Amino acid sequence: EHHTVAYEDISVTGNEMLRVLELPLSGADRGENNVTVAFNDTLKEVRMWGDEKFRVTGSVSFEGNPALRAVAGFDRMLAVVGDFRVVDNDRWESLDAFRGLQVVAGDLQILDNDAITDIEMWRLGEVGGDLTVMRNDNLETLIGLGALGDVRGDVTIVDNTMLNDCSKETFSSRVVYGRAMSSALCSGR
Repeated sequence: EHHTVAYEDISVTGNEMLRVLELPLSGADRGENNVTVAFNDTLKEVRMWGDEKFRVTGSVSFEGNPALRAVAGFDRMLAVVGDFRVVDNDRWESLDAFRGLQVVAGDLQILDNDAITDIEMWRLGEVGGDLTVMRNDNLETLIGLGALGDVRGDVTIVDNTMLNDCSKETFSSRVVYGRAMSSALCSGR
């Protein structure tokens, strides 16, 4: 039996023996302030369980988890009021765990994730800050950001070795920028 638990923050950092992390969902009416899963060398899987849709009233960060391969249950996360960071997770192949995410009010950063091939955030329509996609060596397409229509900050898409220029051009022409078009930077390999 699972119980509903309210959090102020969720922070799981620097655990050397943790392989699977299971988190109960606190509920859509409360939300979590911040969710941080960082620098856990052996963590392979994160599961958020519960049936309710929810929002995070602060920031979300998955950073420096070299063994992380799977994240589940975050498809019910509709919004992140702060920043959303996915940084330096070497074995994580897919961001489809966030396919229900509709709004990131702060910055969205996807950096240095060697195995990610697609950013599968199919419902993401708005980023309130900067969008940065850099140094994801196996990222092949931006098609998973197909619903994105508004980025209010700068857009930087650089040094993604496998990302073809056609994918970047198609993405760039679809996004309405809050700042001048020159703030969008897409560079080749």
